[in-house]
Amino acid sequence: EKPTNFFTRQEIEALQRVAPPEVRPLLEFAIATGMRQGEMRALRDADVHLDAEVPYVTVRYGKPPKAPTKGGHPRDVPLLPMAVRALGDWYAVRATWAPFNPKGLTFPAQRGGFRSEGKFLGRDNQALWKGMLAEARVTRHLVWHDLRHTAATALLGGYFGRRWRLEEIQQLLGHED
Repeated sequence: EKPTNFFTRQEIEALQRVAPPEVRPLLEFAIATGMRQGEMRALRDADVHLDAEVPYVTVRYGKPPKAPTKGGHPRDVPLLPMAVRALGDWYAVRATWAPFNPKGLTFPAQRGGFRSEGKFLGRDNQALWKGMLAEARVTRHLVWHDLRHTAATALLGGYFGRRWRLEEIQQLLGHED
């Protein structure tokens, strides 16, 4: 069985430094929310609530366009400051990177549709990912889903301020148990 992998704080910082401007906000948002890749691919601007007292997103879909979440029901995910900042950075990039967005997707593909499953970073997904890991000097085999493990580990360890309880992390990630 493959051990659970996650990025250390130093590896997160190194990835932030080496990631291209159209990728860095995606990494930061994934790390700060723990959302699955499919959930991010399906997220719509209408479900992003930055003006709430505590900003949050409503996760309604697991895989685009309308598959339910893995847990089978929508959940609200509070946005930590890193996620709010990442969204602001992404919206600034998205305006020119993917100006055509008829579905109102938060993270559309460059042509305005859903990002492809397994190619969240685009056609050169694997090469880009491996290149960023190499440049950040991450020598372990880590995949995009490990950003979700990183979110849980970071919350448990208090990377974003206070240490979260396991029950809070469970709810944030949408785990049944």
